[in-house]
Amino acid sequence: MNGSEEDITRIAQLIQRGAAQAKMDDIRALKAEILDWITPAGLELSPPLSPDVKINRGFNHSATGRLLCPVHLDWLDEEQVSIQ
Repeated sequence: MNGSEEDITRIAQLIQRGAAQAKMDDIRALKAEILDWITPAGLELSPPLSPDVKINRGFNHSATGRLLCPVHLDWLDEEQVSIQ
């Protein structure tokens, strides 16, 4: 199999693009799965979380903040977990 350097570069670019797309697809699916995992059975999160909206995730939401809180801190103690 003989190929020019341009051919090899093009093939490498296509492989990298495919890998990046697969990673994005996996992350997109994982976001939805995580929301299902952290939502109690038969209940809804309040306020609701969307996999497409970033502003209310992380420490900005009680369900995700509780999971991210270091174990030596009490998430329910506002003095311990307030971010200054």
